[in-house]
Amino acid sequence: MIKLALSDIDDTLVHYGNGATVEAVEAIHAMQDAGLHFATATGRVASSIPHLLRGDQRASATTVCCNGQIVLLEGKVIAREVLPHDALVRVTEILSDEFGAVLTLYEEHDVSYGVGISDEERAACSDIFWPETGVRPVVPDYEIVKANVHVKGTRERMARIKEVLVSEVPELDFVYPNPTAPLIDILPHGKNKATGADVLRKALGLDWDEVCAFGDAENDLMLLNAVPNSVAMANAMPEVARMARWHVGSSAEDAVAGALRDIVQASKTGSMPSFMSEE
Repeated sequence: MIKLALSDIDDTLVHYGNGATVEAVEAIHAMQDAGLHFATATGRVASSIPHLLRGDQRASATTVCCNGQIVLLEGKVIAREVLPHDALVRVTEILSDEFGAVLTLYEEHDVSYGVGISDEERAACSDIFWPETGVRPVVPDYEIVKANVHVKGTRERMARIKEVLVSEVPELDFVYPNPTAPLIDILPHGKNKATGADVLRKALGLDWDEVCAFGDAENDLMLLNAVPNSVAMANAMPEVARMARWHVGSSAEDAVAGALRDIVQASKTGSMPSFMSEE
């Protein structure tokens, strides 16, 4: 029986560029009303999640966010990992010769800024940043949790830059959060959605076989590998689809909402949901 469902947000729980549907939020509530647990598992910061879930604080109170660096259980922080300062400085040094490849740091409430970028470069790269993204000359000397690298240009260029970063900055891990977004997420080495989900699972007193996870992109791979009942969206990257044990429809079809309803229905008889069938 599934007792905890974890879901990526962008292109999984919600169709990218949109918020959650009314049906999706109601399905999360149905999980909670049945005594089950739901958590988003996302690269986003916690403060941005309620907005994506129609402002619903209850639906967004438990989350594995910042790709597993922060875990909240019913609104309370139970785990928090920061990024090593010196490693972030080294990232800026590597990117200094790559016009349009910029380390971007985030604070609470999605305040973001590019580091070591000129006003000219910021203007030339306006299409890859949020409009409100600011500029800082150096990595600040305080704790940073969320960071990524924005890259202007082709996916091939992004892959090349990622390969260099992986080789030169072993204290950090670099993953794609989305098949099309012009950015690479940064994590402390060895930390990911799976390690965050493990913290949440243990806090809830659950075994892995009582957990399922929905995902679509590279930053979901470690989580889907850890969870026996892994679920790929129809719009998932090929490697995610290959790894997942189970498969549902696309984010555009609101497939996670339907799957959550299926989990709730199955819980009434202590069985597995119908979409988890070998047939």
